[in-house]
Amino acid sequence: MGQELPIVDDQYLERLGRHLGEDALGEILADGGLELADRRARLAELIGTEDLPAIAAIAHDLVAVAGHLGLAALSKDAAALERGARAPCRPCPGRTRRDGDVGAPVYRLLGTIDISLNALAERCAHMR
Repeated sequence: MGQELPIVDDQYLERLGRHLGEDALGEILADGGLELADRRARLAELIGTEDLPAIAAIAHDLVAVAGHLGLAALSKDAAALERGARAPCRPCPGRTRRDGDVGAPVYRLLGTIDISLNALAERCAHMR
């Protein structure tokens, strides 16, 4: 089993803060938190649908947002969901997986988003 990724990559954020300044970093983290909350809400709306392209698109967005915010575990879980939503269905060539095949990763990702949002809020609170 691989090593578990950190929720927040503090070293990355420290480097970013030194480069951009703490005020700019605080704004980036706050804006990023809003972006994450928006995508979380959109993803939650898709639970129980078979709209795998939309699920994959949101997961793809989350990979990028999480990467910019130093949220390694979230980026990894989002990438896994994106791959799963885009993967062909083995028993039915030419079709993509049905929602039931990505349901568990969606719920896992929603939980990781919640944990990440809490970690960002904590980080922002310490910056003030």
